[in-house]
Amino acid sequence: MKKIISLVLGIAMLASMSVSAFADTVIIYQDSTDKVSTIESDVKYVGPPKIVPYYLVDIYLSDNYDAEFLNDEVHITFDTYIKGSNLGLTYTAKGTSISFWGGDDPYDIDKITMKDTLAATGLTGFNGDGWDGSITTGKITFTSKIEDHWYLSHEYENIEMNGLIVYLSHTVDTTFTYGSTNKTISCSDGSSA
Repeated sequence: MKKIISLVLGIAMLASMSVSAFADTVIIYQDSTDKVSTIESDVKYVGPPKIVPYYLVDIYLSDNYDAEFLNDEVHITFDTYIKGSNLGLTYTAKGTSISFWGGDDPYDIDKITMKDTLAATGLTGFNGDGWDGSITTGKITFTSKIEDHWYLSHEYENIEMNGLIVYLSHTVDTTFTYGSTNKTISCSDGSSA
């Protein structure tokens, strides 16, 4: 006996909402600790079913930032596309982050360290090669560095986030190092799911 939230097409047009607003029927099981699953045996019964509208959402996050460093400029930019459901069961992210040194003297910088952070309120699980994270903080990160080069990029796809997610954000933090001098810059964007 489980709490079943059944997403049903139409039902009397739900006070004049068109049927086209509903893409599919989904059954979600949720227990008293707010654990959400599509697997019935994962949760315990907590109440009667509820009717919730269901549709797919697309989220596009993008930002860039420039700053002065060593009398020249450093740049960071990212574009992330996230596809998922309005119930937050599964969101999948793909995109690119780039950090680069825009100067010619020196042509290459000693070190660039870049960290991508995807944050999601309500995160209950994630999967992504090379990404680390914590469900407690609701953040997953990917960090890399390169030495004696002028740019660093991350290309990612199929980063899966699970949970009853209501807000997603992406932040890129980059530290540029030349000798003993460092410059750290960040850019960020977020959206309701």
